[in-house]
Amino acid sequence: MKKISPYIYPLLKHYLLPKEYVKNDRMLTSKDVIDAILTQYQDSENFLLTKSRKRKYVEPKKIYCKLCVDFLNMTNIEIASGIVSYDHSVVIYSRETFDDLFKFNYTFRHKVIKILNVLGIDEKKLTKTHSNEKIY
Repeated sequence: MKKISPYIYPLLKHYLLPKEYVKNDRMLTSKDVIDAILTQYQDSENFLLTKSRKRKYVEPKKIYCKLCVDFLNMTNIEIASGIVSYDHSVVIYSRETFDDLFKFNYTFRHKVIKILNVLGIDEKKLTKTHSNEKIY
């Protein structure tokens, strides 16, 4: 597994410890989420620190936003504070577009399922952004 850049750690420090998800007696942190995302997006190493709107940077940000809300119970403001040029409204929009991409884009869905497998999470636990319905 590829390690994340040391430049990302200061951004994660203020919310890394209190927000955790327990899966198989193992605490899942935002650092674990970033490491799992980097298994599928190797060329987007500093995706949290770039302002670029290229797909290779935007897709990992969408996945990060969705997973942090669904499995780490982070607020939109907490997530936005760790991503350059994001505020809470962009986080909400990212989660909504994640739902659409996951439903209709096969390659995106395949990457997300691989990321969830790395984290040890069942993909059927993903829910829609504004309701508790399953995405499938």
